Amino acid sequence: MNPRFIPAITTLSAGAIVSIVSLVKKFEVLYSLKLLLATLIIFYVIGLIARKIVNYIINNFGEKESGLPSEEDETEDILNEQED
Repeated sequence: MNPRFIPAITTLSAGAIVSIVSLVKKFEVLYSLKLLLATLIIFYVIGLIARKIVNYIINNFGEKESGLPSEEDETEDILNEQED
């Protein structure tokens, strides 16, 4: 899964749950819309924070554990080859 979709997935999931609960509990329309708006904003922010955490983990720990050379290593190799 691409980390850029995390805020959208969390927001839409939370919105769907709030909408279903509002219909089942038979809330008033205006109250349901206010609740849905607040939920969407809160969970979008939570999704952004989660995306930053996932990107941080991927960038800092993913390359070291995968055994693949990082971009810096490849750049150093190219520069060393050019010097020789």
